[in-house]
Amino acid sequence: MSRYLLIDGHSVIHCWPDLLALHRRQPRNAREELIRRMRNLHDMGTYDVTIIFDGKQGTPEPKRPGDINVGYSRAGQTADAVIEAIVAKQKPEHRSAITVITADGGERTTVESLGAYCMSPDWLEAEMRAVSADFEEEFKRARKRWQK
Repeated sequence: MSRYLLIDGHSVIHCWPDLLALHRRQPRNAREELIRRMRNLHDMGTYDVTIIFDGKQGTPEPKRPGDINVGYSRAGQTADAVIEAIVAKQKPEHRSAITVITADGGERTTVESLGAYCMSPDWLEAEMRAVSADFEEEFKRARKRWQK
């Protein structure tokens, strides 16, 4: 079974200093940069990634087969509500494969009560570094095999 990351996009943006600085000047560019970083994590094959942003502040890029999912909450709805609904729709036995990324304590309590895991944006940043390092090491080993 795949592992899923369900990300509260604005929560992560507000916790990562470089994205927060960009968000203050160009909110759309901050969202696009988060999407780019998560696409890299997704493409390494460790996780299936979904990012949910508050409000219809943009339209997602056209989706490629196997790409990450990007969604926006509707007017009057929060990303938290969308994330909770996504977790709740899953069969109970599948919820433990979901890790929600948020800095919101209330959201953490809710999704954990539904059976999903919850981790912080800091954990996500560390996980990105670890997965990237693993990928680099695997690439080096493969390159040595190809050169023989």
